[in-house]
Amino acid sequence: MTEKVLFVCRENAERSQIAEAYFNKFATKGAEAESAGADVTSRGAPPNNWVIESLKKDGIDVSMRKRKPLTEEMAARADMIVVLLTKDEADEFLPHFVKHSSKTVFWDMTLKLRHGFTSDDTHQALLEMLKTKAKRLADTLNDKKSRLKSLS
Repeated sequence: MTEKVLFVCRENAERSQIAEAYFNKFATKGAEAESAGADVTSRGAPPNNWVIESLKKDGIDVSMRKRKPLTEEMAARADMIVVLLTKDEADEFLPHFVKHSSKTVFWDMTLKLRHGFTSDDTHQALLEMLKTKAKRLADTLNDKKSRLKSLS
């Protein structure tokens, strides 16, 4: 059985695209991620340029990805929903079917509150934070799969 993770941010232009890319890089077979935005205004547009260029340096090509709006079907397919919104953003944009789901976890996005997402230093800090968190989640799910496999 494949463990499905859904990463959600506001526009599906930066945070959730980064988390999805790193999670899929680090996850073994049996775990996969997708991403979506709670308030996508540029549906079908690619991720922001700094995201494409930054991930390319890590050997990940997201240039052909498109921004997608969050749907109830996506949430239903997911085993875990990781929300990458500040508290204020979640209050304003996150739909009830995600906000109150037992599958939903919130990752701390206070970095955005302190700095915004405008400077190169902030971009790098956000990238590193999401890379670390996505790797930790992928490793946890990889270990879980390994333990279950050893029991069979």
